[in-house]
Amino acid sequence: MNTLPIRYLSTCIALISISLLFYANFRSETFVGLQLGLLQIGTLTSIQLPIFISHSTPSILQTLILGLCLRSIWNRKALSSIKLSGLTLSITTAFELLQLTPLMAGYYDWLDILGLIVVSSFIYLIDSINSPLSLKLKRPVKIFFSISLISGAYITSAGSADLYDPTPVTPITLTWEELRADIHPVYGNETALTRPGKIYKKDNYLYIVDQYRGFHIFDLSDESSPIQIVFIPIIGALDISINNDHAYINSFNDLVTIDVTSVLDSSFDQSKVSRTEYVFEQHNYWEFFVGDSYTLEGESGKYSDFTHRQYSYPRTVPEKGIIIGFYHPNGREILFGEL
Repeated sequence: MNTLPIRYLSTCIALISISLLFYANFRSETFVGLQLGLLQIGTLTSIQLPIFISHSTPSILQTLILGLCLRSIWNRKALSSIKLSGLTLSITTAFELLQLTPLMAGYYDWLDILGLIVVSSFIYLIDSINSPLSLKLKRPVKIFFSISLISGAYITSAGSADLYDPTPVTPITLTWEELRADIHPVYGNETALTRPGKIYKKDNYLYIVDQYRGFHIFDLSDESSPIQIVFIPIIGALDISINNDHAYINSFNDLVTIDVTSVLDSSFDQSKVSRTEYVFEQHNYWEFFVGDSYTLEGESGKYSDFTHRQYSYPRTVPEKGIIIGFYHPNGREILFGEL
């Protein structure tokens, strides 16, 4: 009786089990990990893995499992070692590239592709263990893998030690109602330009985005001495475009249109502004968690009304609003990632 298929099947089951344990304990923030809470082991969840391992292991396990499954279906006569390696690499690479499209949730990383190539080469060498080439390269491959794992773990852990021990912080939230409140221009030069962004010039006026806060308008009648005329507060503003008498500005994921002429001649009222909701992709709140490593305090899902699912595509719209910063442990408000 040929026991080879049984051995392959047993190996596949073992690797799948290892994969599930890995997701439950080291990638619990993913959809798969969230479903495997019963498999969490206290002694494992306390272990902090380097990025190189925690991020690449799922792709590596997927490639190994696929290679073993393909070999359990086709013997070497039907599928040579080089074809097995090539087919495994093609399928897994296709799944990685699908993450660039709306068809599959996840984040594309070219390092995963590199990992797939290395693992596929490893599959070829192991599968063709009796070939002269495999015997010659067996020891160098072992040395290469050892050096790669040790150096990769050292580089990622030494440079990002704090990443694995995040400090729980209370987020600063903004409701949809607050984001879409009435806009009231502030005339004069009392509003400081805190975080200059995109600059747009039209006629004798200069428009400067104050990132995440709004935009300023300067009079350029004397280009050597611009005069600040007005500040228009628009939370989440990063980009601006002027067409005829209208300014188009993003307000996080909304598009705001303002009649600039009415602002300049002081006849502005709420009828001169319009807003189109959910035009742009939902922003990533964790982009504002800069400096040391921070995470949301409390139980998982405590602020789900203000966050979208990290691994969903397209991103879901939070029910109540968004997170725009956090309270630093020293008590300071950290808005929009500004330390």
